[in-house]
Amino acid sequence: MPGHFRYTAIGTTLSVEKGTENVPDDGRYYLLDNGRVLETFSSRKKAVARFRELLRERRYRPPEWKRDEINPFDETLRNLSIAKEIYWYYASSYRKGGKGR
Repeated sequence: MPGHFRYTAIGTTLSVEKGTENVPDDGRYYLLDNGRVLETFSSRKKAVARFRELLRERRYRPPEWKRDEINPFDETLRNLSIAKEIYWYYASSYRKGGKGR
């Protein structure tokens, strides 16, 4: 979808959009709050700058990101299992005759 643009922040109703289903496809960038047009801009840079300014005014803090703890042993076993499946999938195509054929 060339020319389409959407910029949002997790946990907010603010967004900057261009050519999406929520705004006209007229080449302008729309600053929306809960689907209501606040302002329009001719450049993406100005629209995103105003978007960030509003986030600062509202004291926006992104939600805390929690890292998933990965057990290296379990990850290694999973990767080994995948590698084994791939090997056996392609192994028969390299066999030349022999028992069972």
